[in-house]
Amino acid sequence: MHLALEAFIERYQFLLMLAVLVPLLVLETYRPLATGRRGRLVHGLRHVGLFALGTVVFGFIVAFTSTLAVSAAERHFGLLNLVSLPGFAQVFLGLLAIDLVHYGRHLLMHKVSLLWRLHRVHHSDPDVDTTTLFRVHPLENLSVFICQLLAVALFGVPLLSLLLHSVLNTASAMLQHANIRLPAWADRWMSLVLTSPGMHHVHHSRYVEETDTNYGAIFAWWDRLFGTYRMPPEDRDIELGLPEFDEPRYQSFRGLMVTPFITPEAPRTAPRTSTPGVFPMR
Repeated sequence: MHLALEAFIERYQFLLMLAVLVPLLVLETYRPLATGRRGRLVHGLRHVGLFALGTVVFGFIVAFTSTLAVSAAERHFGLLNLVSLPGFAQVFLGLLAIDLVHYGRHLLMHKVSLLWRLHRVHHSDPDVDTTTLFRVHPLENLSVFICQLLAVALFGVPLLSLLLHSVLNTASAMLQHANIRLPAWADRWMSLVLTSPGMHHVHHSRYVEETDTNYGAIFAWWDRLFGTYRMPPEDRDIELGLPEFDEPRYQSFRGLMVTPFITPEAPRTAPRTSTPGVFPMR
């Protein structure tokens, strides 16, 4: 059964992504949380182009990770292969292991200055929506793929866990960034297990004390466990982006590419005169 599921995900991964992306884009059009946004097509294509560039440059690592996962199972290396576990348990624990590694990677992207320079490309979006998922500098893509390799090498993560995490993480990230109106009660219930849109909207706040919280990829309990969880504010709108990158020149494709290599003058605080995009209170 595992082999059949692996084959299905590998074959239809792109279609599975579209099955989530298209409905969210429709909801953003007809039931947006933040209204009045313009230039959505150019905004989205810029993000997809950025991600595609990174995938082309480092795509070979994805194939290598899959090969390493198969080799780990055959040669019984990695923590999960040191004990005899039922297939379902091994896949689920592998999924948790990858998600934990990605939590750690995300936290480091915020805490290490050099890594933050790469990650701020993602955070500089003042109009967060579903396509912001793809707003990742090509060099940050390398850090994501390295995490996959570490997860497989250390934990012996099965190939099926890798594939499931890739699909679930992509779908989850699309929803987390989506500019759609989700009932507050639904977001609260979701955040008990999964990283909810409300949680991730806080993470995209332009206030550093909020930005440096809610690092979870799929599961919300890592933030609760390690003390980085922050509830969405109920008394104000969430201001998005990074004030030092509000200017249009930083929002162009070229601007996104050079963002890691420049040092803007503005501090990482929100000036009172700024007019960032916002996610309104639900």
